[in-house]
Amino acid sequence: MSAASGTTSRRTLIHTAAAAAAWPLASGCTSPDPPSRSKLRLMILGATPQLMTHLNAAVLPAFHAATGLRVELQNSDWGSAFQKVTTGAASNSLADVFMVGGIWTAALAAKHVMLDLTERLRRWPDTSRFHPAGLSDGAYRGRNYALPVTMDVRTGVYRQDLLRAAGITALPTTWAQFRAAAQRLKARRGMTTPIFWNVDKSIGLQQTFAQLFLQAGGRYWDSGGKAAFDSEAGHQALGFLVATFHDGLADVNQVYTGNGPAPLTSGASAMTLNGWAAQQNAQSNAPHVAAHIVAGPALAPHPGARPTPIAWIDKLAIAHNTKNPDGAWQLLTHLAGARQLDALARLSGSLPARSDLEAAPWLTPMARQVLANADHAVSQPVNPVMMQLGPVVQALLEPAVRGSVSVADTLKAIDTKVDALYA
Repeated sequence: MSAASGTTSRRTLIHTAAAAAAWPLASGCTSPDPPSRSKLRLMILGATPQLMTHLNAAVLPAFHAATGLRVELQNSDWGSAFQKVTTGAASNSLADVFMVGGIWTAALAAKHVMLDLTERLRRWPDTSRFHPAGLSDGAYRGRNYALPVTMDVRTGVYRQDLLRAAGITALPTTWAQFRAAAQRLKARRGMTTPIFWNVDKSIGLQQTFAQLFLQAGGRYWDSGGKAAFDSEAGHQALGFLVATFHDGLADVNQVYTGNGPAPLTSGASAMTLNGWAAQQNAQSNAPHVAAHIVAGPALAPHPGARPTPIAWIDKLAIAHNTKNPDGAWQLLTHLAGARQLDALARLSGSLPARSDLEAAPWLTPMARQVLANADHAVSQPVNPVMMQLGPVVQALLEPAVRGSVSVADTLKAIDTKVDALYA
C-alpha cells in the first residue's frame, strides 16, 4: 500500500480489527475447495493496479517457470483485510502466503494463524539484509512469524522553505529545538499552527503520542505485565504534546481527513512527525511544494538522549495450515528477494525493508533521508492487545490535548483501560 494513501486506511483498519481481535478459531473446518500442493495462493493488501499487473505478468510467471508452482493472486483493501485473514484462518481457506499489517503479528501468532519461520529465516542468507526493526516486528515470544517487506519510518518532517523564511537553517534534533522552531515560525511568520500532530478522524494522535513516548524511553508494559504509561516517560511525552496545543503551536481542530493537501502541503503547518507520505501528499496535490518537504534526524527528548525514529512495517507470512509449507517459503523468499522487493516497494509507493535497497534510484532524496533513520528505528511492541490499544488510547488523549483532563489523570486512565484489555 502506498504510504501516501495508506495512513488513513490503516488507521481505519484498527477500528475494524479491534472488534475481530478475539475471534474463535474453528476446529475441523475445511475449505470447500482445498488447495493443491501444485498451486499456491497469495494475498496482497492494497495493491495498486500497476503492482497487480507486474505480479501477474512478470513475478508469478517467473516463479512458476522456476518451481512449477502456479500462484493465484488475491488483492484485498486494508480496511477489510484483518477480518479476511481471521475468517480465512477459521475456515481453513487462508492464502498460503499473505500480507500482515504493522501491529498484527502478536494477534495472529497467538492464535496460531502463521507458520513459525524461525529456523527458515536463520538459514536464509538474505535475512541479514533486512532492517532489525522489521525483523523484530515479525517476531513473537522469541519466534519469527513474518518477514518485513515495506516500511513507514517516521521522523521529523519539515517544509524547509517555510523554516528558512523564518531564519531557521538547522533542522531540530531535540524536542526543545523542535518547540523553539515552532515558536519562531509563529513569531516571525505569523503561522497560526506551525506543528501538525497528525490529528485525523482515526488514531493519528495516538500514533504521535506513541512516537514521543518511545523517544522518551517509555515501555508500554512493566516487567510484571502491567501497563506503564503513567511513568516518567509518559509524563514527559504527554506533557510535551499537550503543551504545544496549550501554547497555540498546534491546534486540535486542525484535522486531516485523508483527502487533498495535508497541512504541510498547504502551508498551514511546517513541522510534523511523519515519513515519506508527507512528500507524496505534496507530489499528488501541489507538485511545486514536494521538493521543499525534507526529513530531518530522529528527535531525542533532550541532548545526549538516544534519537528514536519509529517504524510501521508490513510483512509477509505463511499460513499455519498451508498444504505446501516448502512451496510457500519459496514464494515468500522469491517476493522478498532484492529484485522483486524493489519492484514491490516501488509500485506500491512504499519504502523497502531491505537495507541493500536504500539507494534504489527511484527513491527521492527525501525518501532516502527517511530511510537513513531505519537502522535504529523501533516499532510499537508486539502484543496481542495492540489491535485494540490504539482506539482506547486515542479516546483518552483527545480530552487531554483539549485541556479538559490533566496529564496525570490521562496517563492513569490509559493504564487502567489498557490493563482491562486483558480481562
